[in-house]
Amino acid sequence: MVPPSFLAQLQKQTTDSQSTPREYIGNSIQAIATGGAPIDIACLEYFRSKDLEVYQGYGLSENTSVVAWNYPGPNLLGSVGK
Repeated sequence: MVPPSFLAQLQKQTTDSQSTPREYIGNSIQAIATGGAPIDIACLEYFRSKDLEVYQGYGLSENTSVVAWNYPGPNLLGSVGK
């Protein structure tokens, strides 16, 4: 679970250095969860193009940690799921 700002910075770092996200986070990570703020769809598309799926979630800190979440299959970019 990482904030969208981490993913944006990782995208910038890998693009600038012409490397891959896997070079920074390793091969054992199969998916990344993000939430806490909106994320740019272009950032999500970038990671998907690198075979690294990002799942968005949404929750109200005063209510619960997560109330909606994307998951494999119907992972619609720009949505936090059902």
